[in-house]
Amino acid sequence: MLGIQRPKRHNASRPIRASSQTLEVYRWLYRDPVVPAAGTRARKGVAMLEKDVQLDIHLSEDDSDTIAYAVLNLRGDHFEAVGKARRNPMDPPMPVIGEELAIARAMQSLTVEVMEAAQSKVELFLVS
Repeated sequence: MLGIQRPKRHNASRPIRASSQTLEVYRWLYRDPVVPAAGTRARKGVAMLEKDVQLDIHLSEDDSDTIAYAVLNLRGDHFEAVGKARRNPMDPPMPVIGEELAIARAMQSLTVEVMEAAQSKVELFLVS
């Protein structure tokens, strides 16, 4: 599955040991206070924090090539990905197909980057 290994499960009978430096990193990564406020919904008595995340995609095209640049900033992490599509010279020009392929490829690459970042955070904080 995309070369990503599943993290080891934590044994609940063994406490997680974390250094003060690890805890500081954790506090920095999750510095947004989870306080019910405007934009929250309650589900079975639990407040849900809602957040908008911006994903920027820039397209660059010529007669045969389309390139999509995707940029995502998420809680201080910066992710970038590129997707490319090339039209066969024998095919009729249909820019929408190249755009969709390039965007899909950039998003697929971005997915791998975000999953790897999440996996490394899980390993850093939960796996001893």
